[in-house]
Amino acid sequence: MRIRVTETAECVKLQIKTKRSPTPRERPRTQPRHRTATATAISGDTPRPLPHGLADAVRHMTQKLRRTVWFATAAPDGTYALTCGAVLGNKVQAYRRGIRTDGIVDSVINNQPAQCTFVTLTRKYTKDAAGRLESWQYHKQKLPAYMRRLKRHGLADYVWVKEAHYDGGCHVHLLCRWTGKFKTLTKNGVRRVRGKLKRTLKDGWDGHVDVQALDADTAGRKAAYIAKELGKYAHCEDALKRARRLWAADGDGDKQAADCKRLWLFFYGAMTEQRLYGAARRPRPSEPPRPEQTSGDCESNPAGKADLINQMTKTTAGVQFQVPWSIVRLAGFQPYAGRVPVDSSTHELLRMYEATGPVYGGWRERPPDKPRHRSQPPRISDK
Repeated sequence: MRIRVTETAECVKLQIKTKRSPTPRERPRTQPRHRTATATAISGDTPRPLPHGLADAVRHMTQKLRRTVWFATAAPDGTYALTCGAVLGNKVQAYRRGIRTDGIVDSVINNQPAQCTFVTLTRKYTKDAAGRLESWQYHKQKLPAYMRRLKRHGLADYVWVKEAHYDGGCHVHLLCRWTGKFKTLTKNGVRRVRGKLKRTLKDGWDGHVDVQALDADTAGRKAAYIAKELGKYAHCEDALKRARRLWAADGDGDKQAADCKRLWLFFYGAMTEQRLYGAARRPRPSEPPRPEQTSGDCESNPAGKADLINQMTKTTAGVQFQVPWSIVRLAGFQPYAGRVPVDSSTHELLRMYEATGPVYGGWRERPPDKPRHRSQPPRISDK
């Protein structure tokens, strides 16, 4: 038996290889020569697997957060602050969504809590990779038809959000306001819906449907719960930080369950390419005015785009430059917006690049001393 330990800046990998048990003549040609068992620990001293197979979600979201335009602001005291474009799961995207959805939940209730219900849609799934993927694909396909059915039966206004279970499956929370009143009953201290509306909600969904009738007391709590999933703190950057250190710091253990749900949510939302929230059509709320551009739009003017991102993330002013992809793609670059810790590898990469590397106008531009096409042969003059 051979044991090989490979350590990089991002992970520690342990490979245990055992020789084959059958002889070469008894072994089929399709059978591999060695059986390999691999355990990966993200930023850990010992190889420990992440709970419930979250290693793929952590790896995918880390790469996804890197694939955007990054800007670094160098303060006079030698510290840095990172800002970036909006990507599903990062702080900038959550900030924009919070501005866009501000006030939606309050408008759904519209001072009529007696006509509102809180619905939770769930469905059984197998707790493996295939079962989790099937759960998210089912909700993506069936939820639009379910909402159209409710609109035909008196749904006036609504907002829904998708969440993940601790094991990775999908469920939906739905806050509804109906055109008229409905019959209710109190069971185990909870107001439930009965009659025709109950049959309408349960018949259109292949799974478990939990319906709760709201009143003046419970409407505020349910509205705050929905608004929390739509606000500016609904991102996975903090959860990704704690998952990469295996929740080893003080106070991380209490947040492990919530972090797993948040990572599953954005991972399968990105893999299946589906929306994670929805609401009835209404006029969009006013957004803060964008800074004036002096030369071109944000795409062709990186400095103007950096000012817009700084306005959203509230970063301090300083010497600003665009971080090239050659730095972002490195394992030591941590794709988290905000202030960079001084003792981190990201701070060291930015310091070295600012001291030695040239700063170009945009990440799509090429260095002036390199040819545009390396494979193109040099031209030979006719003279």
